[in-house]
Amino acid sequence: MKQDILAKKLERINDLPGLPSVVFETIHLLDEPGITIERLISSIQLDQAIVSKLLRLVNSSFYGFQGKIGSLSQALVLLGFNAVRNAVLSISILDIFSGINKDRAFDPRLFWLHAIGTGVISRVIGRQLKYPRLENLFVAGLLHDIGKLVIIKLFPEDFLQILKEVKRRDISIIEGESAVLGINHTEIGHKMAENWRLPEEIQEAIALHHCPWNASENRAMSATVSLSDCLCRALDIGYGGDSLVPEIDPKAVTILGVEPLFIAGCLEEIDLEMERAKSFLAIFSED
Repeated sequence: MKQDILAKKLERINDLPGLPSVVFETIHLLDEPGITIERLISSIQLDQAIVSKLLRLVNSSFYGFQGKIGSLSQALVLLGFNAVRNAVLSISILDIFSGINKDRAFDPRLFWLHAIGTGVISRVIGRQLKYPRLENLFVAGLLHDIGKLVIIKLFPEDFLQILKEVKRRDISIIEGESAVLGINHTEIGHKMAENWRLPEEIQEAIALHHCPWNASENRAMSATVSLSDCLCRALDIGYGGDSLVPEIDPKAVTILGVEPLFIAGCLEEIDLEMERAKSFLAIFSED
């Protein structure tokens, strides 16, 4: 019976809006050999709302370009195909969940600040470790807690009960989710990422950011997001649903092969990148 209830809850994820067809096409065009700027532009420009936000984002301090970028072709040349693809993906996902209003129980701005912070820290760590797909790291960090927003959207009463349990028992939000729903945000987020057909390594990082040692596709990405989530909480960037600061998982540190001094060495760059990243959040607060 319990499994039937969980299965029905997971099925409700299909009720949420999917990504726009333009985004799906853009994501998968990049898997085609010999894809051209012209072909990508012809796909992305079909959704002018995405184009508008993309150009605002590219011209923000988040990317730090000096001159004005006025066209998709300029953005593609300067950022590269993967960065533009992930920017389009991020814009669309933030739009899907833009209708969640602030109340005493939950502030979506603080949620997104934590999400963006985790993405930024993931990219900083990845840059230090010379990770080859930095933009995928940013997206994995940005979306690591997306299952929490799905819970708010689909099970708002349960979410309030989760927050009460978290406060009453002084437990983590993932423990509260499991107690109330019988499922947690990592499982729900993974299902959402599957529906969106995100790259396997991003799906896995969303599913396993609390236990990266179980990853098979790319343990380094899952471990980086896990470490970044902990650092984001320790640095009090945004809010993840509870006030607990988890200890840095030694298994994640082992996977990445870093020492404690490595983390201290990243802090200055994290501060700088977070200042730039605030413009990312501001773009979506203006609408």
